[in-house]
Amino acid sequence: MSHLFRASILTGVLLAGGCKSTDEPTVSPDVSVTDSPAGDASKREGDDRPEFAGVAHSGNIAQVVLDPTGTAALSRDAVGGVRLWPSLDGSLEPQSVPIANPQSMAVLTAGEGFVVLGVEASGGARVVAMQADGHAKDLRSLPPFNPVQQVVSIRGGRFAALMRDGSIHVFDITGDEIATFDDKGFQPTSIRPSADGKHLVALTKQSRAGTGIRVSAQRLSFAGNGESLGLERSGTPRVLELTPDVTETSVVISPDASEAAVLARGVTDHWDVELYSFEADEPPRKVEVRFGVHQQPHLGYAGPSRLLISSNEGTPSKLIDTKSQSVRLRTSIPQDFNHQGRAQDIVAGRQVVGYGTFLFVHDVEDRQHRFLGYRATQGSSVGVSPSGAYVAWAYTQGPVVVEALDGSVTPAEIDFGSNNFAGVRVRFLDDDHIVIVDAVGEISLVHWRSGEVIARAGTMSNVRAVHLDPAQGIFVLERYSNEAWVYEVSPEKGFEGPYIVGDTYRLGILRPQPPSDVVLWTLQAANNKIRQFTLEQLRADLTVAETEALGVSLEAGRSAPLAVDPLGRHYGVHWNGSGLEMFVRHGEQTLGSRSMQTNDINQILPSPQGDRFLAVLNRSGSVSVSMHETATLEPLWSYSTGVFNNDTAWSDDGRFVAFSANTGAILLDVATGEPVLSRCGLRFTALGAPPNTAFSSPNQKSICEP
Repeated sequence: MSHLFRASILTGVLLAGGCKSTDEPTVSPDVSVTDSPAGDASKREGDDRPEFAGVAHSGNIAQVVLDPTGTAALSRDAVGGVRLWPSLDGSLEPQSVPIANPQSMAVLTAGEGFVVLGVEASGGARVVAMQADGHAKDLRSLPPFNPVQQVVSIRGGRFAALMRDGSIHVFDITGDEIATFDDKGFQPTSIRPSADGKHLVALTKQSRAGTGIRVSAQRLSFAGNGESLGLERSGTPRVLELTPDVTETSVVISPDASEAAVLARGVTDHWDVELYSFEADEPPRKVEVRFGVHQQPHLGYAGPSRLLISSNEGTPSKLIDTKSQSVRLRTSIPQDFNHQGRAQDIVAGRQVVGYGTFLFVHDVEDRQHRFLGYRATQGSSVGVSPSGAYVAWAYTQGPVVVEALDGSVTPAEIDFGSNNFAGVRVRFLDDDHIVIVDAVGEISLVHWRSGEVIARAGTMSNVRAVHLDPAQGIFVLERYSNEAWVYEVSPEKGFEGPYIVGDTYRLGILRPQPPSDVVLWTLQAANNKIRQFTLEQLRADLTVAETEALGVSLEAGRSAPLAVDPLGRHYGVHWNGSGLEMFVRHGEQTLGSRSMQTNDINQILPSPQGDRFLAVLNRSGSVSVSMHETATLEPLWSYSTGVFNNDTAWSDDGRFVAFSANTGAILLDVATGEPVLSRCGLRFTALGAPPNTAFSSPNQKSICEP
């Protein structure tokens, strides 16, 4: 199945996989979710289970919410990226949700898919249908006329929204309003749903009480159903007194909303919990949990009368029966004194905590836990095969993964078992062979389908960039010391060379047009000279003086090119006397120019055919690219990669261009600029212990996010 040209996947919200509760609703309108592919699926040979290309977090997780069944989760990271975790057992990868930096969010299981409600900074909200492979479709927008303050999901297929004016609105799974609670003078600051879907508890911060806070808690109950659904007060308000500020884990509601548990300071050296009944007007009951005062613990109901109390200091969690006050020990949440663990939720006996870019999942009753996330997230290179049929992704933590765009083969992993993958570069020689350059400069020609290393060569590290022309079998390695190592490469002969050329500030491979036979151009930094080399000259081991004699100085006032395409045309930016302009020149003839407002182009990358070129722009620290026609210099499309690109690669047929960055890698269709395939995270895994890479995120927006 093609990753890009997939037909309509289904109507409604689609296949998510994993275990789903049978009492959750489905979306009835025609909701085709092929509009926004954030990830795609392929099948392993001999395995009917789809393998989804997920999207890792590129910043530390700052908020976590579960669906009412506890089988799926949403997480938001420090840079505003949102991920849907379709399953929490490690069988399905997280996917990017096209809602940027929600202030509050909620998710519902919808048949075999999901619906996400997110509150934007303006106070407006978006309802988005999601499927487990990342396809998404907007269902509805809620305008910010009455700004939304908080949203929660309710068992049975409902969302509740607390508005800025204090009213509470209830929506069905498609975003249609079905109930409202609006009492004059009632101004809650947050709401809590009960796990059984029958109640909401509205909290109103009243005042500080000594060293603590006094909060009014009003229980609301749902009455009726369908169009006659209502929300009404259930009992009188209770005044809760707690020591810390009100958070999602300092005030929690029991599954049937019969009581509230709040965090209170016992004596000066520890924390305790107090339980307030909504069924009877009686003093709170104290539960001594004796967590150290230096770390504020987190509360959550893991079941009826089963209160889980956890602390970031690494000590075991305590599962307390609030009726008998018996205490059982449970798995510690990750030790973290930076309070990252405050991003958590507990629903249906499952505790989920953010830990860097990983998700800690704790099945409380089963006493099982796991860390879900990616072993490798930072892309160092990407290569596209000459035919555009295959893509190779390289990651700083390893491995190199090669896959087919149409999912026709099992993705192949190539890992040399060394630490040399940081800064790795990868290029295709043909559809069966790739060239890999690792961090210390070892060059390997690999038959990727079998993993066999055909030949090896190498340099002395400091690799700046690599170039490979599969049509001529010429491979060029640039070093930061401004020299080029040129090889002839083939599966039959391996590497021939190197032919070393010094003083190469910029360079590129040329495709000679008869009668010319030049194959390499370089720009000297010392004297602004352009040099061109034939293959025979490179093989001849010219002296430095002979090499210098090949240089042709640029005319006075003429700007050095940023790039030269395989046909010998120069691309760059210069001052024309009145303003900046981008130019294309061939010999003495200027083929075209285009005015520019700012000098923010720092790289130009022509296509192998020279009919198009890519301009890389850095504006206010944010990187984007624009595709142009060489004949007119007109922009065709632009794409924001957000961060500096570690590598850019064209397919030799000119159909695709790919980018790799610290936040992942993506392949675009050159004709449209639309994503075809992405890999923003490799080696999704479930671990038993905290991974050492969990906090190694770049804290920048992922390249795979819309």
